[in-house]
Amino acid sequence: MDEWMQCQTCGLKYRARADGCPRCAKAAAEQPIPDLRDQIPESPVYEPPRYEGGGEARITEYATGDAASAAGPFRLPWYLLGGTVVFTLLGAVIAPARPAIGALLLVVGMLFSLGASLWTLSVCWSLGIAWVIGALFVPLVGLFALFRANNLRPLGLHVAATFMVGGGFVLLSQSGGAVRSARAAPAVVAELRDPTREEYVAECTKQQDAFRCACQTAALYDELGQDIRLRVVNGQATRADTARLNEAVTRNCKGTR
Repeated sequence: MDEWMQCQTCGLKYRARADGCPRCAKAAAEQPIPDLRDQIPESPVYEPPRYEGGGEARITEYATGDAASAAGPFRLPWYLLGGTVVFTLLGAVIAPARPAIGALLLVVGMLFSLGASLWTLSVCWSLGIAWVIGALFVPLVGLFALFRANNLRPLGLHVAATFMVGGGFVLLSQSGGAVRSARAAPAVVAELRDPTREEYVAECTKQQDAFRCACQTAALYDELGQDIRLRVVNGQATRADTARLNEAVTRNCKGTR
């Protein structure tokens, strides 16, 4: 069987012969030592995916594998929803930090909502200018465009941003109500009338006998305390306040009811 050889100078393949390569006339002994690096096959060249526009816009395949399998899942909406739950619970538990947390959620949610809207417009642009114009005037067209392009990532981001804005609004409304209650409480206390002992006796004797008024005055000013006295004097006494007042009067002043 004939033995085939390859000239290391010009690359010609020929049957083995004594006079060497028929092209360059170099004998086998005169050939250079073959380099093993030349025998290693070249590695495949990696080509990134390319976006092809047109009516059927798609991403071309990778050199080794499909673009769909190479792309990772879109986890940002889940991160935003988890952060919204954590910060909302912190705002519900920590009342002093509630305004700051609510404002943070509101601002970040609005920024992500704006980003999702711009992303939706870019998807519409890939489908055509008519989709962009329709999405600007009718937001529902943008939603249809996302389904048409089979790209629901902007929708997931927008939903997560909506939850952030809602959580921030709830926390801010709760903090605003607490501030209003705190501001209104001193005003209510300031309006309550607290007469002196002599003033109360003078008013009481106009409606009841002096002995009963003296007993009631002693109970209000010496035994029951200021809170009950303020409610009784200003007509805001509860059933418990009235019962304690009558019990104190009956106990300390025999013969009264």
